Amino acid sequence: MRRSIRGGLVLAGLCVALTAWACSTKDPFLIPTEPTNPITEVFSGTLNQAGAVVHPFSAFGRGTVTLTLTGMDPVTTVGLNLGTWNGTSCFVAVANEASTAGTILTAKIIGAGSVCIRVYDVGNVTDPVAYTLSVVHP
Repeated sequence: MRRSIRGGLVLAGLCVALTAWACSTKDPFLIPTEPTNPITEVFSGTLNQAGAVVHPFSAFGRGTVTLTLTGMDPVTTVGLNLGTWNGTSCFVAVANEASTAGTILTAKIIGAGSVCIRVYDVGNVTDPVAYTLSVVHP
């Protein structure tokens, strides 16, 4: 009985050591890194009363997405979403319903895929609002 307990402990110790080694490896194919050359895209449009506008775009890798509402005329408060795009809808990941010019949203994405920005009226738009967005992404 003593021998099988010792053998089990040795086997358990070996499993722990192998797991620790596998998790600490620096193989670039196992651990995705953020790209060194992020892409900057600019979107603009007009938001109408009770309306929403979606801007889909493609991310090409893992990393941080930074969205900035760079301009708005006339100045008002709108809703701003950053999410994933399925071809017809923008599924919200990050939201701010009190966005004004200068508002920044950031999110981490785990890989390449379809991403989207949604600008929408939260009840403050009476006349059409021209806006400009800047997004930096992998």
